[in-house]
Amino acid sequence: MNDVKTPREPRPPFKNRDEHAPRRDAPARDASRPDRPRSGRTDRHTGGADTAPSRFRRDDRRPASDGSARAPRRSDSLGPLRDVDEDILRLIVRRARLLARMPENASRERALRTHWEEHAARVSRDPRLIRQMFTLLQEVNVAAEDLTTGAFNLAPSSSPVQADLTLPGSSRQARLYAALAAAAGAETTINGVLLNTPLVECVKMLGQLGANARWDDAGTPRVRIAAGKGFAGPGQGGAVRSVLDKVLHVGEDPLNLYLLLFLLLTRPTRVKILGESTLRFLDLSPVRHFLPRLGARLSSVVPGQDGLPVRLEASALLPCTVNVPGELPDDAVTALLLATPFWHKPVTVDLGACAHAGTLLDEAETILHGCGCETTRQGFTLRVTPGVPRMAAAPALAMTLPLAFALLAMPGLTGGHVVLHGQWPANERLAAPAEALLRRVVELHVSAGEVESAPREDAPEAWDFTDLPAELAGPALALFVSRLSASGPAKLPALPEGVDTLLADEFLRHLGYARNGHTLEPLPEGDRLPWAAPDVWWGIGFALAAFTRRDLRLSNPGSLTALIPPFWTAYNSLPEPTLERQPVSTPEDDTPSGPVRRRIHSKEFLAEEDLPPALDYDND
Repeated sequence: MNDVKTPREPRPPFKNRDEHAPRRDAPARDASRPDRPRSGRTDRHTGGADTAPSRFRRDDRRPASDGSARAPRRSDSLGPLRDVDEDILRLIVRRARLLARMPENASRERALRTHWEEHAARVSRDPRLIRQMFTLLQEVNVAAEDLTTGAFNLAPSSSPVQADLTLPGSSRQARLYAALAAAAGAETTINGVLLNTPLVECVKMLGQLGANARWDDAGTPRVRIAAGKGFAGPGQGGAVRSVLDKVLHVGEDPLNLYLLLFLLLTRPTRVKILGESTLRFLDLSPVRHFLPRLGARLSSVVPGQDGLPVRLEASALLPCTVNVPGELPDDAVTALLLATPFWHKPVTVDLGACAHAGTLLDEAETILHGCGCETTRQGFTLRVTPGVPRMAAAPALAMTLPLAFALLAMPGLTGGHVVLHGQWPANERLAAPAEALLRRVVELHVSAGEVESAPREDAPEAWDFTDLPAELAGPALALFVSRLSASGPAKLPALPEGVDTLLADEFLRHLGYARNGHTLEPLPEGDRLPWAAPDVWWGIGFALAAFTRRDLRLSNPGSLTALIPPFWTAYNSLPEPTLERQPVSTPEDDTPSGPVRRRIHSKEFLAEEDLPPALDYDND
């Protein structure tokens, strides 16, 4: 019996099908959910919202599993602004990644800057703000996706510290001596110095000016300046040589920049100065307004930008008397005082308007007298007689202040005893307030060539931060919190003048406290994200706070390594810290665990006549 197939009705063409009918495998449309356009983005003229598909966008209006409507992601009044901020951050990350894939050149940055300024004018009428925003975008480095990746877990030993160390010499003093030696063309060797990034950048900067300068980190770190032609002051026989049409790179430390600026004022100069991102945001307006008094002009390469890159033009026509304005940075005042021996005539510098005039004069006189320069001091006025500095064969350096402070403060947190061999840097601006802060938690004994600290037996008097400089706010807060009890609020002294209160609040939150006026209130326990220290002193304060709070993590430990290379070596080797890395130990028995294969020489076991005859290649 044959099967007869019934012909199937032909399908209607596509245009006659119901385009709005749901597919068989598609779920029924939720009536409560508004219709969304099929295209990725709605027409902006219709007033629709931007619905571009993105891996970052989440649909917060989808129904919950129980059928009820899900609440929006942001329920407070700041929710929309927070969403916009997150979108901005995602776009910044995307821009930084695209920029990293492109080859770096000046024409690319010029084209991007021009395009940015043309379109950003619709956002702000402040051209300076527009340029600063572009510079900030150019300096963005994309962080890791997981913020906890690469964070340094601060877990120091809580055993009493026992240290007897010889600290390396101050990198700051080494830079001052090296700059004077290179400017004078004198020979010197600076031994036992803390060879950090600013010092290396200073040596490179001096090499760009023709000095035979180099550093050596094999064995005892040192910096050598060979005899040669100096680049400051009158040359041989009183002739004045000019420094023209050079492009100089100073790194990222302001002191290197100021040393270069004021040493070059003693000769006819026309140079362009570049630097890292830190100096691009440095406010050079006080220096720019002061240099015309010295016959020089400092102009920005990027109009409206206060930092680097800049052009320096100097006539070497210097006055006999200089009144230093109070707004000039301390490092710039130090560089000015050290450049006065290279002037063509005696000069009197008046620092009466400077806030730290006494400390700045003490530091400058220490360096100048160490180089054989003649000075006369009267009050806050210093008179310098010009002459080529006579450098010592090996200048003596004081110990590194930040590293010494961190080690001397540890007995007040864990107990123990610390002895540091070297000269306390009494002439540095932060030395006196750092010493006063240490005496609140330890018994400190400072003598010639040695500093000793031990736990303080009696309770310190009432804390007072008003006399501290802003740089020491981080260590001061860490030591203050270490003396608090674990329960109940506590009274917090007024913060030092000039401290960023938002930064201090963030620092205290990681330590488990919230600041409410002059009251500290404990926060509930919980994991906190790693913290990034803005500078070396805040990083030291965070490391000291880890002795009291054990779950702290630092996301940028390299910021301390760049300025204090042996810091983490000493920190990780507690309670008996060392400044030198220990070699990796190898097991005494290197015998492999598997069977040993031995090579057997057959000649040892076979007689001579049993060996095969040797091949005679000459007869082949």
